[in-house]
This record gives sequence, C-alpha cells and structure tokens, in this order.
Amino acid sequence: MGGCVISEYPIDVKAKKEYFPTRNRLISGLSLGTLVIEANFRSGTSITARYCIEQNRKLFCIPNSIENKNSTGTNNLIKKGANLVTKIEDITQAIGEISDKVQIETVTISEKNRSLEVEKNTNLLGKEYNNLSDKELIIYNNLKNRPKFADEIASSTGFSITDVNIILSMLELENYIVKLSTNMYKVKKR
Repeated sequence: MGGCVISEYPIDVKAKKEYFPTRNRLISGLSLGTLVIEANFRSGTSITARYCIEQNRKLFCIPNSIENKNSTGTNNLIKKGANLVTKIEDITQAIGEISDKVQIETVTISEKNRSLEVEKNTNLLGKEYNNLSDKELIIYNNLKNRPKFADEIASSTGFSITDVNIILSMLELENYIVKLSTNMYKVKKR
C-alpha cells in the first residue's frame, strides 16, 4: 500500500494541540466533504467545519438531542445550512452531485457474506433489524462474535474504510453498536 504525508511543519516537529486546526484545514481541503457527528459550540470540530465551508466543501451533520452538551455545535451547523444526515444515502447523493468525476463505490455482497444476506431475508435477527441496509447488516453481524476495529471490519468485509466508518457512525447513533474507549466497536445488548 502507498501513502503520503502532508504537513506545513518540518518532519521533526512534535505534535501539539495548537497544530490540530492547521492539520484539520488540510484534511478538510483534501476531502470532498466533512461529516460532523458531535461538536460543542466552540470546539476543534467547529473549526474544521468552518474550514470546510470556507473551502467550498460539503458539510454533513448528524442531528443530536438538544439535551446533549456535545450537540450544540452540530445542531447549530445544521441550523446554518449544513446537510442533515440520517442515512448513508444523504452523503452519497450529495457527494455524487459535487462532480461528475466522483464515482460512488458500489459493493456487491461477496459469497463470504452471502449467508448474512440470507440471515436478513429470513428475519433471523427479528423485525427491529429489517430497516438495516445490506451493508449495515453485514457490519453489524461482523461485530457479533467480538469487538473489532474499523480497519478489521473493512478487511473482513471488503468495504472501503470510508464506508465502514460512516456505517459504524450510523449504527452507533441508532443504538445497534457502541464504541469502546479503545476505539473498537461492539454490538450493543438489546
């Protein structure tokens, strides 16, 4: 695999908290859009969202409860015109409109995951899981045996890490999974 390091600082400069806004400006500038899940009114995430808007990128926000102190920034961004996200298609459709050069990845369910599709179709998981998309169900089932990191899920499902992170965020918001302090995800007991 290839890679690249982009920085405005020399290689020997140590990471410091005050450098995060500069880093996030670069990240938002390289991205087609930014998804904000939670943000305080004044936070690093709000700074990144501002850069995103200044750079004419798409800004996406997942709405949160008004009682959650980490939602004031997110809900304010939605009020100011950020794209409200309630499902993955809200992002893929908007990204597809940005440029005709953008190709939205479509993934067919591999033979390895075919049994998961059958499981969904036969309702073995129960009615509450019928509203999950095929990708969401595959990722959910991927977490049933043990907690996993996002890159492990991407590797075992064949989905892009971008898709996995978006779907994990949506599953977490819908209370199907929880994120552990170790940045691993696990199925939430229902």
